[in-house]
Amino acid sequence: ATVGITKTGSPLYFSIYEYKDERNPQPVDSIYRINSWMSLNGSKIDELEKGITNQLNVHIIAKKKTDYVMIEIPIPSSCSYGDKTAGNFPNEIHRQYFDNKVVIFCRNLPKGKYSTSINLIPRFTGRATLLPVQVSMMYFPDYTGRNEKRDVWAD
Repeated sequence: ATVGITKTGSPLYFSIYEYKDERNPQPVDSIYRINSWMSLNGSKIDELEKGITNQLNVHIIAKKKTDYVMIEIPIPSSCSYGDKTAGNFPNEIHRQYFDNKVVIFCRNLPKGKYSTSINLIPRFTGRATLLPVQVSMMYFPDYTGRNEKRDVWAD
């Protein structure tokens, strides 16, 4: 699309962005390597059982130190939150539980390995999508990392 702007007189503040829904986002791991999986009693699973508390586990490898980091962890649509145990991520300063995701804010994230888990309870039977976890710098969102999406099943 072509955009043209003509302005005279007082200052103009203008911003433009493009929003695109990526159906099959590819992993990005230049700064952060991310892995996420569902587990039950410590064992990886691909099938969720309705009404049984499972854990959505996230493992992040930060390849270099970054400041003001935001970790967005999408929640499968067939799940709701179990016990909301906050503050188990190193350097976490705030955690927000939304209907569709958990967002963890960190003032800084030194180079290293980090893990967290979120308790989820499947409420429905059927296929759910485990969307990519995204880690990005809040003020420089181009510096980001994400993993792949995949399907999980609720029986």
